Amino acid sequence: LFHVKYIIVATNHFMNNIKSLQDWHDLERIRALVRTVVEEFPQPNNNNNNNTKVYQNLQNVVALEFGWYTDQIIDANVQAMNFPTNHRSRQNYTLDHLANHCYTWSPSIAMACAQVVELNGTSCQCPRNMLVADGQHYCMNQVGARLAAAMACILKCLVDKDDDTIGDHHDDHGHNDDGTTRNQKRQQQCADSCNQRHLSLQNALPTTTRTTTSSSSTER
Repeated sequence: LFHVKYIIVATNHFMNNIKSLQDWHDLERIRALVRTVVEEFPQPNNNNNNNTKVYQNLQNVVALEFGWYTDQIIDANVQAMNFPTNHRSRQNYTLDHLANHCYTWSPSIAMACAQVVELNGTSCQCPRNMLVADGQHYCMNQVGARLAAAMACILKCLVDKDDDTIGDHHDDHGHNDDGTTRNQKRQQQCADSCNQRHLSLQNALPTTTRTTTSSSSTER
């Protein structure tokens, strides 16, 4: 209908409806699925029976690593508020929520609060940070600049028609060994670079926080 040529898929972020480790595992599974779709996206006109109208127009699919970005924001907030992680992983300490009986979906303390409150689920309120409005929606006036920069960067990757060869293994038709065209591979690598450049907080955080986010970046 809209003759879509490119799709940018944002990875899911942690929010207040994640209440258990199983919910976290499901979130990570969805993120992995998004990355698999991007990595395995076929060339539209090859012989794999993808001759639908969508594939006739669609040229590439790339990822916007929103989930990875917001994970780092949570890590930075935890460091800033001296949240007692007690050596627990992010998947554990983010499950400390404000009191359930006060909300339909209570916010995660590590995500939404600016100061530590009781972690036993009895506190209905906490001093809020400037990053998250309600445990689900991020404040774009605080975190949106990096997202906008990453999106603009990725869009440039997609509309740039530079067909320089990517990699050494390709045939006479401009395909890489994995079935993608050189231009698709270039666009995907360019998008990955945009995510690293604009959504990584490594150079914007104190040294102690950099260590935390660096160790967790391998989860991306």
